[in-house]
Amino acid sequence: MNRKWIVAIATMFSFSALVAGLSIAMADDEGPVHDVMEKINSKSNAIKKAIRAEPGYKKAKKELPTLVKDLVQLSKDTKELAKDAVKKAKNVKDAEQQWADLSDALTKELEKFDAKVNDSKSEYKDIKSAYGPVSQSCTKCHDVFRVEENGF
Repeated sequence: MNRKWIVAIATMFSFSALVAGLSIAMADDEGPVHDVMEKINSKSNAIKKAIRAEPGYKKAKKELPTLVKDLVQLSKDTKELAKDAVKKAKNVKDAEQQWADLSDALTKELEKFDAKVNDSKSEYKDIKSAYGPVSQSCTKCHDVFRVEENGF
């Protein structure tokens, strides 16, 4: 019986060491840009979930304006926050200017989306279609500033 406990404890210890090692390795890759992008991704996913289907939209309609406002602010914060990180971007010509332009484009699309969300005349289909340009702005930026290549 003691062997079973020893094996169980050794397994738990090994697993804990593995998780701690992975956490330390992952922490090296994270920084302020990564942290804010995680927040943006979280808000963006909540919005996508809220507008995926009309029944979900009806449930999330009250919280949607807050999510969008938060996302607009995060977009503005990211523009300033990433200035130093963008300087390190590899294979990106005029990286600082591209970052500024893409950040401004995202913020502009988010503000349009925010106006649509807060417009009492907007219907579900209007709001769903208004999110398309926001998503495209994200994609355009990620096409230029790839995480794998630039270490963001």
